[in-house]
Amino acid sequence: GLIGYVLVQFAIGIWVSRRIASEKDYILAGRALGPGLVTFSVFATWFGAEAILATPAEVYKQGLAGATVDPFGYGMALVLSGALLAGRLWRRGITTFADVFRERYSPSVEQLVVIMLLPGSIIWAAAQIRAFGQVMSANSGMSLAAAITLAAVLVAAYSIVGGLLADAVTDAIQGTAVVLGLIILGVIVATQVGGVAGTLAQVEPGKLNLLDTEDGWIGVIEKLAIPIGGTIVAVELISRFLGARTADVASIGTMLGGGLYLLMGLIPVFLGLAAPRLLGSVADAEQIIPKMAEAFLPGILYVAFIGAIISAILSVV
Repeated sequence: GLIGYVLVQFAIGIWVSRRIASEKDYILAGRALGPGLVTFSVFATWFGAEAILATPAEVYKQGLAGATVDPFGYGMALVLSGALLAGRLWRRGITTFADVFRERYSPSVEQLVVIMLLPGSIIWAAAQIRAFGQVMSANSGMSLAAAITLAAVLVAAYSIVGGLLADAVTDAIQGTAVVLGLIILGVIVATQVGGVAGTLAQVEPGKLNLLDTEDGWIGVIEKLAIPIGGTIVAVELISRFLGARTADVASIGTMLGGGLYLLMGLIPVFLGLAAPRLLGSVADAEQIIPKMAEAFLPGILYVAFIGAIISAILSVV
């Protein structure tokens, strides 16, 4: 079933590829993305394994301070990018982010920027592919190496075949699955612990401080500077709003994507706060969400939620 789900995404990429007739169609989706596709593509591209698995683990260990970077830092970065950069870069009529540096400086600076940005994208995608392999391996008879290879080949294939438009369409499908999966799990867990207010009442007061100032405000600023500074120059984000229909759509869609990221990111944060009461001591904190899903979701909903986690990973890759 999981393999079939991935193959459906591949089929969508092939179907979308029939609309590609030029370089602009392939790289920028023909500059035809509406606000819905921009919003979900921005959201789904950022909302990956770390948001669903790593953030609740940090909140479980540190309290709300574990959510400073994700979702708050990354969500703020997306909103700022939409408000300050998206419309301006779209109006320049560029095809890729590197074009800005060629126009402003020189082709050699453009090449240097690409060389500097590329490793981060590859490592980020590799981390998601590994997470995909772990989920597939844990829920099937496949070996970890086989699952990672399958994920890498299929995701690369439908991205190459369909370009940005295929990415945007599959992002919308996968993003919807993530949203529904998290809402269902969040609602069911909330009913088990007496609601959000009931959970917060059980949390130690010290764990409800969002900003960990033990290292001083310089430490807080440094934590936030990493996601914000890294996001506003991320080619994955810029390529999505450059494919928007208009400059306003680029700006509004990116800000809405950031808002959706913040909103949905609160659910894993809540689950991380509820975990000590529901699960007690957990050896591997990154297994909190899968363990909650297994414990509280009936069979078909559990399978659907595993599909939602895979959706989050695929959309980032």
